[in-house]
Amino acid sequence: MFEDLRREVTDRLPAADRVPSNRYYDGSPIYPGSFRNDWNRSYTLDPSGPVVGSVVLLHGLTDSPYSLRHVARRYVEHGYRAVAIRLPGHGTLPSGLSRVTHEDWNEATRLAVREAQRGLPPGAPMHLVGFSNGGALAMNYVLDAMAEPTLRAPRASS
Repeated sequence: MFEDLRREVTDRLPAADRVPSNRYYDGSPIYPGSFRNDWNRSYTLDPSGPVVGSVVLLHGLTDSPYSLRHVARRYVEHGYRAVAIRLPGHGTLPSGLSRVTHEDWNEATRLAVREAQRGLPPGAPMHLVGFSNGGALAMNYVLDAMAEPTLRAPRASS
């Protein structure tokens, strides 16, 4: 998808739109592809020492994992693995939201929880942190986990 965005938008920008304030212009200081870490994409951060728990971070509507990177770093400082996903339809073009459903977001949340659980010590806490629409997705996951014993319930949700 990111390659499609580059080919269809970035590479086709008219000369008049190749300005520093345009995040789709690859010469711009705000072009995500030029950052050391492209926080616009899904990411996992691991602590330097033993993993004591995990956290799944869910961003808000029209946002991206970028907005929760400071929260992720804080968790990592305390020994948690942080999993921040870019929800389907987000992080590229706003029109991407016209082809996505809440079921897509719910399934992405479940995938992120499975990733967050991978390799966790037995009994280690797993937290869900959501902002705005991400908060609604976290709450929906918690309700689903109460009804479906195959889903791991988080120890904390906010």
